[in-house]
Amino acid sequence: MPLSRRRFLELSLAASSTAWCTQREAMAADMQPMPEEDPQAMQTAQRGGLYASLHDPNATQLPPEAFMQRFFYSSAPSAAPQGAWTTAPPLPLPRSEMAWATSEGERMHVIGGYGAGQVARPYHHVFDAARGAWRNAAPVPRGANHIGVAALDGVVYAMGGFVEQNRIAVPDCYAYVVADDRWHAIHPLSRGSRGAISVVAHEGMLHAIGGRDTRSVDWHEAYDPQSDSWKTLAPIPGPRDHTAAVSLAGWILVAGGRMDTFDFNTGMHVAYDAKRDA
Repeated sequence: MPLSRRRFLELSLAASSTAWCTQREAMAADMQPMPEEDPQAMQTAQRGGLYASLHDPNATQLPPEAFMQRFFYSSAPSAAPQGAWTTAPPLPLPRSEMAWATSEGERMHVIGGYGAGQVARPYHHVFDAARGAWRNAAPVPRGANHIGVAALDGVVYAMGGFVEQNRIAVPDCYAYVVADDRWHAIHPLSRGSRGAISVVAHEGMLHAIGGRDTRSVDWHEAYDPQSDSWKTLAPIPGPRDHTAAVSLAGWILVAGGRMDTFDFNTGMHVAYDAKRDA
């Protein structure tokens, strides 16, 4: 039985309360803001000049107060080895709210989002890992932010999204044939318009999970590329959007997300078995 919003919140708050009691002392020690530095040094350290304000094209650097609001904390144990980050070529222009990226072959596809003062851009940038370079690919037919994306068998899929700033959802879905650098429309979302959907390629199907129109939903539907059709599957426990979702070891794993607004975030982690639809 699907979880009601009330029960979902009760479970989330109970889990959060327990975690808070056990983690609070560690957080007090670990949640330290970044040390004060010279503003110019901070911009250099944070690669100043690669930022852009959505509403002010002349603002290209972060304000000093943004650095003072940052802290780093995780209750998870430290991994061994830690690994290391390296600098990679930046996006062709600063942008955000793409929500997700996907990979096909040795290339990463970043689609839609905010950029250059607008919130429903049709951008489609592709990063070639072998060449270490970005290129402009065919733009998605309808620009939007928070588009759900996934790739399967040489095709990149883009589903739903918002055409205003995190609102006014659309049901439109498109398929991009990588070899042809070409998009075409496919059957729209069957349950209705929404953005911030998690889309997962799993066992030959595209699973669209959760998302939001005016409120978060627990909807779960799967798209069959062979028949260009959708079918409704078991809802995710608890309505939510902005979740992390992957196909792993025969399961679809969904973690985190929010309900209706960022005031109600969750740490819930659930697994879906496509063979049992549960």
